[in-house]
Parts: sequence; structure tokens; C-alpha cells
Amino acid sequence: MQRIGRINRINKKVFDKIYILNFFPTDIGAPITNIKNVATLKMLLINNIVGSDTRTLTPDEDLQSYFKKTYTEAEASSDEASWDNEFRNIYNAIKNNQTLLNEVLAIPERTRIVRTDRKEDVSISFTKRGNGILFAIADSTDSTARIVSPEEVLKYFKADPDEKSLPGDDKLDSKFEILRKKITQPHRLPKIEGNRAKAQKTIQYLKDNYRSERDYLSDLFEVINKYDDLSDGELKFIAQLDLSDLKSVVAELKEVLTPHYLGVIKERAETVDRVTEIIMFTEDLRR
Repeated sequence: MQRIGRINRINKKVFDKIYILNFFPTDIGAPITNIKNVATLKMLLINNIVGSDTRTLTPDEDLQSYFKKTYTEAEASSDEASWDNEFRNIYNAIKNNQTLLNEVLAIPERTRIVRTDRKEDVSISFTKRGNGILFAIADSTDSTARIVSPEEVLKYFKADPDEKSLPGDDKLDSKFEILRKKITQPHRLPKIEGNRAKAQKTIQYLKDNYRSERDYLSDLFEVINKYDDLSDGELKFIAQLDLSDLKSVVAELKEVLTPHYLGVIKERAETVDRVTEIIMFTEDLRR
């Protein structure tokens, strides 16, 4: 998208009339580029903030009416209630209640409770993993749990201040094992295929045939195979290398994917692997 350049400069009129032609994609390309919506919304914002001395869309345009649909839709979208508004409002209502917050912070890690008279039978675990969080959920009949987003699960944690919970029991213990198994399940790497498979094959060939840089090539192979932490562009670069001059190829590799870069990737991955999950809280909701 290219801006319209000014021909008549301030205090220097060159032409009495200037015709501006705007080109937009056809109906086939419009949904992909979204240029018209983007351009009209930007012009609305510019004209509302700084004004305009030029009609840029049509000779007899009313800027406000031209943009009205786009602007109204954008404004309506921004006014829609976000899924987390309810929970933010709850937090804002109690965030200055230090007594209540102290009670919450005093809840021991790995606490398990049973809540009755609920609308459905479901068990949820809230877990911390380093600086991240996880929620696992399982229905009463599930043999495996699911990792879900906060949006899906926060509603289950709502409770009245005077609600009384019950201690965990054997039924909760069996459900907890299903939740824990899912939470601690190792992350599965995607199937090795496409550019990743081609890059892996290239590095394996270099490992076997250019032994003077075997340590570097072994690190690179591990990053591809074990950590899957190179971008598709980097994998494509490796896959398309010309292997006629191995020394030059490895030198080029080390310039693009430096030993330091590979070291950072390995260190970051190993740090994540060392982080243990702490199941902070588990509740079993029952009808």
C-alpha cells in the first residue's frame, strides 16, 4: 500500500485540479489483503485527529459517511466484552482486601478440595511451570485429561466467599492422577518431515564426511533433531546447501548459525527441561 504524494506544496499551487486514482484488489484478493479496510480506517483516524484539506477517495466524498461502516464495525468490535472482563472485575473488587488476599496466599501448594452442588462433574488442576501456568481438566468419565486455556476453565474456580469445601477423598485421588499424568507428560516433537528432514539429512552427511567440525555439526544436528528450534527459513537454508565443497559449506553454516547461537538454543531448552511443574491447586466439582 503506497501513500498519495502531495503535488501542490504549501503556498505553491501547481495545478488547479489533481485527480487521485485509488486501486483496490478484486473481490478475490480483497479478503486476503484487506487493504481497503485498512486504508479507510487509517484515513478515518488521520482525518479525525489532524483533519484534511483534500478529498482523496472520490471527488464528492463525505469522508465521515465513507468511513462510517468501517469505523462503526471497528468501534463495535472494540466495545465487545472480553472473555476475561468478569474475572478482572472480580479481582479488582477484592485486590485491596488484604485479609482475603493473605488467606489466598496462605493456601498450601498441592491443595486438593471437593466442591459439591455444582452444575457438572469435572476436576481441574492449576499448575505453575517456571513463569508459566497450565490448566488441566477432566470430566468424571474421562480416562485422560486435557490441557486447556484459562478462558475455558476460570469459570470453574468461581466461588462465594462463604462456600465451604470438603477435603479430598479416594475419588479425587484417582482423578488427580489422571490430571497429574497429563500435566507432567513430555512435550512431543512434531514428526520429522519436510525441510526439517532434509536439513537433518544434510547435517548427518556433513557429520560423517567432515570430521574436523564434528562437534559443531553434532550440536547443530541435536538442535534440529532433539529441540526442533530452528525456523523453517533456517531449515530451508540448510536443506538447499551445495555440498560440493564441504569446507566452504561448514564455514557458511557457522557464519549463519553460529556456535554461540546453537549454545543459547541448547541452554534455553535445557533450562525449560529442568523446570518442574508444581500443581498448586486441584478441585473436584460434583453435582
